[in-house]
Amino acid sequence: MPLEIFPYMRQIQLFVQDSELGAGTRGASLGPGAVQAVSRTRKNELFAKHHPTRIFTNNRALDFPNKYPAGNFIEAIADSFSAMVDQASMLLNDGSFKIFLSGDHSVAGATVASLKKKNPDKRIGVVWIDAHADIHTPFTSPSGNIHGMPVAMSMGIDNEDCANKTPSEETISYWNSLKNLGGVSPKFSPEDLIYVAVRDTEQQEEAIM
Repeated sequence: MPLEIFPYMRQIQLFVQDSELGAGTRGASLGPGAVQAVSRTRKNELFAKHHPTRIFTNNRALDFPNKYPAGNFIEAIADSFSAMVDQASMLLNDGSFKIFLSGDHSVAGATVASLKKKNPDKRIGVVWIDAHADIHTPFTSPSGNIHGMPVAMSMGIDNEDCANKTPSEETISYWNSLKNLGGVSPKFSPEDLIYVAVRDTEQQEEAIM
């Protein structure tokens, strides 16, 4: 559909942060490139008219042993997300329609933090479309993968009442830095969260939901 049909979308900001860190394995970084490839084959001019701003992520950390099993690669994620929030929040144009393309969906935690840092006094609403609730924490996650934690990260949740593991002090420190990305926590309130298509949750998540 031509973009001209939507006047409010003529000013578009595109960001790409192809992180694989939250999934804890290789592959997710191919997602943004795949979206662009499909767009070109369908002769969509989105990426021709709006050049994406690329944001650094430290995917190379996956080549080294994971030191934090309760929050896999959380040290590299905290560094990457902090850099993303600093860069994106400075570049965000309040009059534009913003599109963030990422690899694994833990990056949503940094996306929300970027918007909140740019608009600290505004109320943010989140529509979370996923099979999973992604409201685990290092205290509850069965896998330790951060891509299952971005909603809890954005809402400043620990869920220690349902803890089934004891993260290391360093893991907790990095988790606290993720919750406080952009200098604001929480980023949004429970009444401003809508879940769509969630079908696979664990008991610890259900206790919060």
